[in-house]
Amino acid sequence: MRDARTWLNQAERDLEAAELLTERFPALACFHAQQSAEKALKAVLYAGGERPVLGHALAELGERVIGQDPGYRELHAEVAKLDR
Repeated sequence: MRDARTWLNQAERDLEAAELLTERFPALACFHAQQSAEKALKAVLYAGGERPVLGHALAELGERVIGQDPGYRELHAEVAKLDR
């Protein structure tokens, strides 16, 4: 569970960075938003016992999360947009 908490903490920091950068540096804000989503998905996978969690594509990570929690399917399409 420690790995999951670590990933979630990193996701929260990236989200905060994205929020701070939105107005002045939107491209950097998008990068940090994608990083936040990736790390949050990895936190879910670690919390579900998956080891190791490799990969960077949000669509792929999201499919793996759906395997653990089918309720995630509703958010999957929105998160996958950050892969662009």
